[in-house]
Amino acid sequence: MPGQLEDTSTSQHLEPRRPEPGRLLLALLVMAAAMLVTAFVGRQVVLASSSIRRSDASVIDATTGYALERPGLVDALLLWAHLTEPWVLFLVLALLGGVLHWRGLVRRRALWVVPVGLVGWGLSITCKYIVGRPRPVPPEAITVADGYSYPSGHATGSTIAMILLVVLLWPLARRMWTRTVLVVAAATLVVLTCLDRVYLGVHYPTDVVAGVLVGSAMTAAALTIGLRPRPGPTAPPQSNRA
Repeated sequence: MPGQLEDTSTSQHLEPRRPEPGRLLLALLVMAAAMLVTAFVGRQVVLASSSIRRSDASVIDATTGYALERPGLVDALLLWAHLTEPWVLFLVLALLGGVLHWRGLVRRRALWVVPVGLVGWGLSITCKYIVGRPRPVPPEAITVADGYSYPSGHATGSTIAMILLVVLLWPLARRMWTRTVLVVAAATLVVLTCLDRVYLGVHYPTDVVAGVLVGSAMTAAALTIGLRPRPGPTAPPQSNRA
């Protein structure tokens, strides 16, 4: 039957645990700890260092100046910024997880996607307010973004969403080449999103680096709690459908 892939595939190295309230709470606490560490670094290292701030500002001046000389690039940057809004990525991820759960393909993985994604997104916003870093002010602005700068919400959101996407689709990508394509595509989206924020001049380089790091740390922590080793052979079965 098509609803047994998650439980019957012997190619899985990790099996999701049931999303019990206690585990979800523990994941939340660990994710919050990662966020607080990122906020501490932001306030005590990034904002406290004049050399880091000067380096950030010089990069923004160079990237926005480069983009402004190329109207086609500006249009592409603005379009990419809209397509990679965190709420867009998490909505797509939630819909995909819902469909896969409804079809019975990856039941427990799908149940972890939405809470981890939403909690990570909320914590990244909280981190912004704790640090309170103003947005860059390039000589000539391409676009204007609201809120604080550190860490980048787009970088954090895309990192969380792409890690969860890979974990969600991993059991369905049974061949090595499909898994490689999945990982490379996810990583490429994150890198392009980070570059997009810097070239638009709405985030400093340290903002996007912090976003990737805290997004990776929070998601890895939650998945470490939510996944458990599953012993057994690594070769996938010939068929998972009756």
